[in-house]
Amino acid sequence: METDQFSGFRLRPGRAGTTVVALQLRVPELRTETSADGATHIVENYELRFDEASLLARIETLRSQGLDVTLSQEALHTLRAACRNAPVRAGRHLPTPEEVARALGPVAQITGEAVLVTAQPPGTAEPVILHVNSACARLSGFHAKELRGMKLSLLLETRDKRASAAGGTERRVSLQRKGGVSLPLDLSEAPLLVEAEGPYPCTVLVARPAEPDVHANDLDSERDELTGLRGEASLLQAIAADLLLPGAKPRRQSCIALFRVNGFEEIAARHGHRVGNAVLLGVADRLASKLRQGDLACRLGDAEFAIYLGNIGLSQTKASVSRLHNHVTEAPVPTPQGALPVKLVQSVTAIDWRDGDGDVMAALKAKLAAARSALPAPAPAQMAALPPARPG
Repeated sequence: METDQFSGFRLRPGRAGTTVVALQLRVPELRTETSADGATHIVENYELRFDEASLLARIETLRSQGLDVTLSQEALHTLRAACRNAPVRAGRHLPTPEEVARALGPVAQITGEAVLVTAQPPGTAEPVILHVNSACARLSGFHAKELRGMKLSLLLETRDKRASAAGGTERRVSLQRKGGVSLPLDLSEAPLLVEAEGPYPCTVLVARPAEPDVHANDLDSERDELTGLRGEASLLQAIAADLLLPGAKPRRQSCIALFRVNGFEEIAARHGHRVGNAVLLGVADRLASKLRQGDLACRLGDAEFAIYLGNIGLSQTKASVSRLHNHVTEAPVPTPQGALPVKLVQSVTAIDWRDGDGDVMAALKAKLAAARSALPAPAPAQMAALPPARPG
């Protein structure tokens, strides 16, 4: 055990204003030193000093030998926290984007993950963004120059915070994209010392798509009380998040299909709201039961439903919509007054928005409006073919 060799650790000042960790030896090491006059003497050394790189190397070596690293791991966490929270003297300027880029190296520019670097100026309550890579700028919808100097809280909202398996800090966040779209992401962070009039403590943030189960929960916040399906706002948020997630295929096509219950107003007028609600529930259940994994169903209004079909072409979507239509209408829908036949009209619209095309929410709302306009007008003959109301 490491505690057999060391009693603990302390942080010490290192060279050029850096901080190092000193592991405290239980039994001192004896060293021979030569003084300026040539005399030799024995010196007892009670600590071993490590910077972050050498401490990481120590941990890796001990682990490869199957030895305990508990104390070294705790010391590493403390050292990183100290570097991240080190005080910065007043009047010292924040690192420039060029200084940050040099400290990061080329990796932050070639990775597909979104990378941000932040720092907290002296006398301020929260960090600001110093640098973003091109992947981060694309994901946020902002130009890199717009993000520099922005308060981090205006871009990222923390949902929860936890320790990562790698020993760092991980956060689940919502990224507030330009235009109002909220994207669920997992964010890891690590300290970074940037050389700017001496070492300046910064933090590197790397964003990745949230795990699928969390992503689904974030998008389920708005539900229709009657059918349990998403509402319109939740559907648009879900589609936008799917289109904007890092790593999405650049030329992927998706579609929106709309369904309207033909003659629903007459059904409700002749048979009452209980029957009308039963019809809506039956249609919703039948639509939802035939969706592919990843497709989304939504109730838009009284008798309107929408289906989002991701990563599928227009011709395939039309075939799927035809099968859905047949599944919903092939048998009457059970209601408190007996089974009623249901007629649907539908339309399909392809989503051809690509990253860089502008405001994704505005584009999606326009697509939804186009799909509504493409719905066929109700057929009076079909509306008249309803069975008479039953008593009770």
